[in-house]
Amino acid sequence: MRRSLLVWLVAAHGLLISAATQSWSAYAFTSIADSSGAFLDFNTPSVNSSGQVAFRASLDNGGGGVYRGQGGALTTIAETGSTYQGFQYQTPGIDANGNVAFTAVRRPEGGGGEGVFIGNGPSTTIHILTPTTTAPQPGDFAGAAAVVMNDEGTPAFAGAFVGPPLQGIRAGLYVGTALVANDFGAFASFADSLGRGLDVNNHNAVVFKAARDDNSSGIFVVGAGGLATIADTSSGDFASFNFSVPAINDAGDIIFWAEPQPFVDALFTSSAAGGGQPLVFLDGSGPFAHFGKSPAINNLGQIAFDAFLDGTGVGNGIFTGMDPSSDAVVFYGDPLFNSSLATATVSNQSINEAGQIAFHYVLANGLSGIGLATPLPQGDSADFDGDQDVDGADLLIWQRGVAAGTGSAATGDANGDHDVNGQDLAIWKQQFGQANLAAPVPEPAAWWGALSMGLWAAAAARRERCA
Repeated sequence: MRRSLLVWLVAAHGLLISAATQSWSAYAFTSIADSSGAFLDFNTPSVNSSGQVAFRASLDNGGGGVYRGQGGALTTIAETGSTYQGFQYQTPGIDANGNVAFTAVRRPEGGGGEGVFIGNGPSTTIHILTPTTTAPQPGDFAGAAAVVMNDEGTPAFAGAFVGPPLQGIRAGLYVGTALVANDFGAFASFADSLGRGLDVNNHNAVVFKAARDDNSSGIFVVGAGGLATIADTSSGDFASFNFSVPAINDAGDIIFWAEPQPFVDALFTSSAAGGGQPLVFLDGSGPFAHFGKSPAINNLGQIAFDAFLDGTGVGNGIFTGMDPSSDAVVFYGDPLFNSSLATATVSNQSINEAGQIAFHYVLANGLSGIGLATPLPQGDSADFDGDQDVDGADLLIWQRGVAAGTGSAATGDANGDHDVNGQDLAIWKQQFGQANLAAPVPEPAAWWGALSMGLWAAAAARRERCA
């Protein structure tokens, strides 16, 4: 029997991640690359902790390549030519040092074969795995699709390897050069037909979409604790995970797209311990009509996703929470790069810990490109309890929060640096006695409570319509 929406809502109160709206009032936008020059089109990008953006692009001359940028001149990681014949339709991975992971097919004179590579520029590219060209043996690597990479520089990807005699090529999941899952058991395939559908955190835990031999599919995670099922169609709670690209942070918190019912899509969150809970549920229960299939989450629990709104008909935008008015990063029709936005999409690697969001865009004037949204923090505020003044109650909140060291605006962080310390106390002293201040962002628990009440009411309304 399908679990009711209300059961999911009760479960949502126990969610481990914050997924709260960010304390940003506006964003500054940087165009990393666009189609006004040599580029023809782009895939969705990834971004590292320094704001460096990696992306794959096609060229007007028919070739393509993998590039890195931060505004200004681009760095070519690899490009079609004497070494590379082509690149997978992919979002490249990028680590904290700017190393970029990608999959490519090499020309015979370039070494041959399809493999996984990591580079910092055209002269520093190294290969991680390439197929054995002579007398391949069981277990030998045979090819790969799109690749992701964590901050530490460890790649993860869906690949293929040589099976035992008479079994041909088999499917597997790799972390670095280690095969961590294969299709000898219940799994039939990993990721999607283009290899997308996985992410890896800094503990080398991999979340991935996979199909099983019994024709069911789901979201799974494999790491130090072994293999765990996050959500699957055999439970009756989900109808499809088609082309879902999940994301995982270092706490093991996961966000993914799924259809709980046919043609009804939603975003779900879960801990690596299993049990998906809905972050957003649409079909008339909220302001969103449809979601992109590659939501992102950072280590602070902040999220980014692209979505269409109810009643808009055309155009979408990028959001960081449930409220389209306060949580929109950029939306259809907004001024952007000397034109206005037509569409924008993110990848599951599109947000870093600074809240920067890398995205693919198409403008009303026909240009497309890769952009980076950098949040502009709100002014300092020591009104931690949101009652529009700074008084002794706010000092008490700071005293409780300073013991933990890290926190949010609602637990004593006055300057938005995610630490509760003497700097925040100094701001409290400066603002003590002031009134009519902007309230801080709600604590995650309050955000989830408001979300649950809203979804509960929507579910009740839906039941009345169906009665």
